[in-house]
Amino acid sequence: MEYLDIYDENGKFLGSEERSKVHKEALWHNTVHCWLYDSEGNVYFQIRKDKKKLYTTASGHVKSGETIKEAFGREIKEEIGMM
Repeated sequence: MEYLDIYDENGKFLGSEERSKVHKEALWHNTVHCWLYDSEGNVYFQIRKDKKKLYTTASGHVKSGETIKEAFGREIKEEIGMM
């Protein structure tokens, strides 16, 4: 089961809840989005096989107790195999 930290509209930490409840009840939570670009300003996207849509280079939820920096590293490794 995946848990996410939840916050109020001012960013005050309220605790943790299951991901399904966070989404069902539209609770505030952190996510990360990584945009990969080169020195010429080209931006790279991934095409998700399951949905055949363009997505940011790597993105996802910040898990309960995880820092933003840790989440970036994990998502980049999970989604494009780099760190």
